[in-house]
Amino acid sequence: MPAPRLVRATPDDWEKYRQLWLRMFRHRPDEFPPPRGEDPEEWTREDWQRRMSGANGEGITLAVESADGCWQAMATAFIEEDLGQRIAYLRESYIDRIDDDSEWLSLSGPLVEGMVRWASSERIGRAYTDILSDRHRVIRFLEATGARRTGVERASGAAGGLPAIEFVWDITELAGEGLSGAEETQG
Repeated sequence: MPAPRLVRATPDDWEKYRQLWLRMFRHRPDEFPPPRGEDPEEWTREDWQRRMSGANGEGITLAVESADGCWQAMATAFIEEDLGQRIAYLRESYIDRIDDDSEWLSLSGPLVEGMVRWASSERIGRAYTDILSDRHRVIRFLEATGARRTGVERASGAAGGLPAIEFVWDITELAGEGLSGAEETQG
């Protein structure tokens, strides 16, 4: 059976995004509250496409897709400006429910590497995310990928106000170190 592959989502992938996001939401509704208390089951195709790539295409969603076409993991990032510098905010990421650390890492590694390649190609100097403070496995992984704690702790807007820790990647530094070569294809 072919190995999972990294894909860059296109607007036509909205249903795959929707299916994984809804699994994510059902698994941890406290972490992924829908905006304004809306019911995600009622969101339209356009709503899902906007979540994937922004209203003006300022975002990107990368996914790890299995041989049968199902998404096993995804990450969505958006370009922002901070003091005149382009930065990327990793707004959400999710890896389908996996207990085995090695399998979890085999899915999450290509997502991070793909995001670094994308950010570097967009001339983005740094990327940041926040992670809930009780997600120890994710925190260990972020640190292993070169992300550093900034010391900022806040209520996560993406996770319904739960306590979160901010991490930042120096994209210029990471892109210069070279990546494992996981190739990205269009969805």
